[in-house]
Amino acid sequence: MPPPSTPPPQATPSSSPQLPEPSSTNNNSNNPLFTCTFCWHVSSGPPRVLGRRSARLACDRCYTALLDLAVC
Repeated sequence: MPPPSTPPPQATPSSSPQLPEPSSTNNNSNNPLFTCTFCWHVSSGPPRVLGRRSARLACDRCYTALLDLAVC
């Protein structure tokens, strides 16, 4: 007899990722929210594109760190 199935765990509001709160002073359509593909954090700054064949979006912090590593 197979073991009884249990339902998968449900996400709770406290475990959901938190997005930055929109503000009326930072409502600039030139800076949409995006996820950095290196650190996986949501960023509201302008995305930096790295790569030629498979472009990846980077936040300012990761972009600066990758350029520093590339110079070495």
